Amino acid sequence: MKKFLLFVAVLFVAAGAMAQDVFVAGHNYNSSNKKEAYLYKNNSPFISTWSGTSYDLEFTALELTPAGDKLYYTRHSGQGWTDIYSISTTNPSGNGTQIYNCPSNKGLYLTDLAYDPEGDHIYGVGYRQASSGDDTRQYAVLIKDNAVMYEQDADGYESAMYGAVCHGGDVYSCGAEAWSEGDGLDNWAYLCVYKNGTRIADLHGDYKYCCAYGITAYQNKLYICGKIQDGNNWKAAVWNCYLDGTGLAELFSTESNSDDRTAFVSITEDAGSIYAYAIVPGSTSAMPIYRYNVEKNTTNKIVSNTSGSFSKQIVVNNHSYYWVSNNNYVKKGSTGETVLSDLPFTAASLAVNCTAQHTVYNLPFEDHFEMGATHWDEWLKVDYDNDNGDYPSYWDRYDYEQNLTSARHRWGCNVFQEGDLVSPAIKIPSDVNAKLRFYSKVEDYTSYPAGQNASAVYVLKAPSSSFVLTYDNYSTYSNNVTQIWSMDDHADFYADDSWHLASNIDLSAFKGKTIYLIFYYKGNCAHAWNVDDVVVTGTTDGIEEEGENVALSVMPNPANDFIRVNGLNGMEEVNIYNTLGQVVKTARLNDGESLSISDLSAGVYMLRSEKNAKVVKFTVK
Repeated sequence: MKKFLLFVAVLFVAAGAMAQDVFVAGHNYNSSNKKEAYLYKNNSPFISTWSGTSYDLEFTALELTPAGDKLYYTRHSGQGWTDIYSISTTNPSGNGTQIYNCPSNKGLYLTDLAYDPEGDHIYGVGYRQASSGDDTRQYAVLIKDNAVMYEQDADGYESAMYGAVCHGGDVYSCGAEAWSEGDGLDNWAYLCVYKNGTRIADLHGDYKYCCAYGITAYQNKLYICGKIQDGNNWKAAVWNCYLDGTGLAELFSTESNSDDRTAFVSITEDAGSIYAYAIVPGSTSAMPIYRYNVEKNTTNKIVSNTSGSFSKQIVVNNHSYYWVSNNNYVKKGSTGETVLSDLPFTAASLAVNCTAQHTVYNLPFEDHFEMGATHWDEWLKVDYDNDNGDYPSYWDRYDYEQNLTSARHRWGCNVFQEGDLVSPAIKIPSDVNAKLRFYSKVEDYTSYPAGQNASAVYVLKAPSSSFVLTYDNYSTYSNNVTQIWSMDDHADFYADDSWHLASNIDLSAFKGKTIYLIFYYKGNCAHAWNVDDVVVTGTTDGIEEEGENVALSVMPNPANDFIRVNGLNGMEEVNIYNTLGQVVKTARLNDGESLSISDLSAGVYMLRSEKNAKVVKFTVK
């Protein structure tokens, strides 16, 4: 009976973790031809005071904090100013708190927001209209919290910033500048990339016009999307460059189109993939979404929208991607599942919080970092001075084999780089002896710095039942930790580059405590550390809890070429059956090992462990 109750509790927690909050902002016109500002959370108005009124207002950008407990948004007036506000996503009050109050008649229009969790700063980028004499040009503006951080001099060439992203404590933005003073952006312009308001890269050459509308960052590179003139036609393109602006080059693009609205208008990153949303006007008015896999250097179209209007955005969170489609439907994933339908306004910006925050997980706790993983946004990724060296590196999710992902800290170069990957809170009952297991893989294993605890696991105990670990308080509490495992004690783990199982790591000292697991990386020059299939289970009076006998599962599901089988007990024989009950494949596998299914036709199959008769259904597509 106790095992059954524990299993029910785990289902409840998992269901809460998968909750999604979708925020959509934009505007509509009322009968007096005034813009009405709308901000919806899921299917309800989130800020009702500014909807259904006669104000000439619109919302231009949204930005969620990493914890998802605060939403930043811009409020723009037809009088020519844009303010920045913040509001709690869990306990909203009124219209929120004003962060930046634009001076009246400034002519400021903000197009994007970016939040920096390291310094707790909010940035806004856009442009202002010149107000002296006959000068009607636009000048780029960068706002930091409640003040202007950068504003192009009025004597400079026309410019505008359209996209921003924070990375490693810096803010990067992109846009366009005129080639010569007095030329408008619709004539001669070149794409520009900025770091903290200083231009670090540009692209013009033989091109008559190019412009950047979105920017994101991954590891040591920036990825920029926009459009570029191609003869008498236009094409949507994505470029990348290093964080210092060097090496700016086109990465991929669409076919040329005669319509000058052709462009990639939104770009984002998740788990080592870059997602870019394009508009390609014409007879089909296509709005495709492309996915670029950084490690594999491959690009494929994952969504082929065939109709829609053209001011849209894509947001990716936890391997799930959301976009605003035609008729203002918010959709999810490559199959186009409708999340929000037929919104009563023109959607301009989108933010998604996929996971319940500050969740304390009961046993068994497990995270496989796979497609659709529910916990990734709840792990703290704390890196130290990792912008140094030739190859800055961070904790991220790494697609190491056919969409099978792990947590990974990439190697740096020339200087030591460090990082903590910190789990969500895990509750250990007072009568349970808990154990940890995970898989570990060292890339470039000959460079592992033995004797320095360079790959180790620590436990941080929550000081109280109400405690929540955050970026802000992590430095205060991270010094009071207990080491429970080190790769220095397992030389076989860095003797090759294969996967190894670290199992039965004792957590009994933490009975009755809420804990956080810390995976610590330290590296120099070459080695990287992959961590996967993190599982915490427990026993009471020698009786296995539900998590110790983990159910059989395969990932990804649906699958293309490979599946990874979890829940096996040592080396086991498995059979794959078709819908007629015929055995179509037999293999011997260890827990967590991958199996090729490239020889199977599309359809539904059953995988059975012959040792303990556990069965799981999966689909080949």
